[in-house]
Amino acid sequence: MSSEHDRERAASHRSRGPAAGLRGAALPVVSAVLLAGGLAGAGAAAASSSPVAIGTCTEDVSSDTPGQRIVAAPTALDAKVEQAALLVFPFQFERAERIRKQFLESEPVELGSVTGQEQEFSGRDLAEALAPEITALPAVGDAGEAMNFHVGNLAAVGCLGGVSVPGQEQPGTSQPSTSPSEPPPSSAPEPTETDAPSGEERSGDGRSGEQSSGQQRSSSPAPRTDDSTPGGTTPNHPPGPAEHVNPSDYAYVPGSLPPWSDTRFGEAPGGRAETGELRSDEKHDQQDRVREAGSAEALPSETGKRVALPVLLAAISLAGVTSALIRTWVLRRT
Repeated sequence: MSSEHDRERAASHRSRGPAAGLRGAALPVVSAVLLAGGLAGAGAAAASSSPVAIGTCTEDVSSDTPGQRIVAAPTALDAKVEQAALLVFPFQFERAERIRKQFLESEPVELGSVTGQEQEFSGRDLAEALAPEITALPAVGDAGEAMNFHVGNLAAVGCLGGVSVPGQEQPGTSQPSTSPSEPPPSSAPEPTETDAPSGEERSGDGRSGEQSSGQQRSSSPAPRTDDSTPGGTTPNHPPGPAEHVNPSDYAYVPGSLPPWSDTRFGEAPGGRAETGELRSDEKHDQQDRVREAGSAEALPSETGKRVALPVLLAAISLAGVTSALIRTWVLRRT
């Protein structure tokens, strides 16, 4: 009996073995899947809760979700803090470097949270937010006010443009679309009195359409002006009465016309018309003047035979002075 009982127990163990093995292998797989899901959820939560850190005062940053915290890191103004330390403590380079290192070890400062609108933070805004951290530095001592003053000025000048944090819309706040039941506004213009009649009226006898078109033609006649200027141009003055006044003739009033108005083409202004013998006589006179100018002769001088005494004395004096100067120069050279 005992041997039969042992054989039955061994057979039951053999039949139960593969199922137990599969069940034991499935447990680690399920636990691994659950662990991976938990890590992914924790990573997403950490990513959504991570703040928007402003690490520089001249470059824009990005945001992920609305309500995300915005903080100013000390790295945004560490260079400005070191420059301000050199202004407050001249030539103390080691102290300025120590102040900078202590400032970098300070905690970020809260500036706000991401909203639906874009936010701008200038260099002076960052300096004002980080001012308590600068004052609390051990290496600064009692010069916290002077340090904040110089840091604010340096940040306002060196951080041109500031930092922009883009906004994020809240989920479910999108503008509702217009319901399809509301008909769109019609863009067709309202009918006027001068519009053409409907199709029924046209199909009647056609006279109403002709009458309306005739009324339109009679109500808006084409403008017609009689005083059009030559060349097709339209005058820029209002149309006057039908009467026209002729301009007065000032041709015979002395001084009303310029002196060259009566001259012919090719003549000099102010010349007079010449005909017949008068014109030929003047041509001869002009030729005589040209001939006299071309054959000009020098007139004899009454005092040209003798040299004036003052000129002779001047020439002799100049020769004597020149010879004396030459003699003096030669003696000095020798």
